[in-house]
Amino acid sequence: MTNNEVWIILIGVIETGLADMSINASVQQDYQPTQQGAPSSPFVALHNITNNRYGFKKNKTVYDADDDNLKQTQGVVMQRTYQVSAYAIEDPSDDEAVTAYDIVESVSSIMQSEKTQDALLANGISIFRVTDIRSPFFTDDKDRNEAAPSFDFVISYSQETITVANEVSTFEEDIHSV
Repeated sequence: MTNNEVWIILIGVIETGLADMSINASVQQDYQPTQQGAPSSPFVALHNITNNRYGFKKNKTVYDADDDNLKQTQGVVMQRTYQVSAYAIEDPSDDEAVTAYDIVESVSSIMQSEKTQDALLANGISIFRVTDIRSPFFTDDKDRNEAAPSFDFVISYSQETITVANEVSTFEEDIHSV
């Protein structure tokens, strides 16, 4: 599974979950490759923190009669940690407005929902862990105090590559004393 495939799946399940909860916020990859500026409407931002190879590498070689080659499959379980944060300008006069914390808390619930777990499993991804929500504050460009809530989640999936294996051309047998 490629990095972009994982992004498409994760953003898709979060967008679906937010729509199901009637929360109007866009979902995007944080730290875009080009500078685009922050949207003025509420949004959820995801970025990848760590990528761990877990366990020993799987290695299997089989003969493929269709193309008369040995196919070598090598794989490992990947564990990837993502951070989710949200941005929403708060209006103190609007008690009904969705806050950044509300959005992050909703995404946390989405990631732990059975619907999301089923959708991810259908794509070969498992949710390993969803962490506590952090809620620090920062001063924005207009000298307003704004919340910057976030949480992390860990997914796991199998990463496999299939290549043509080198063929065995000679085999030598010998007996040695032990």
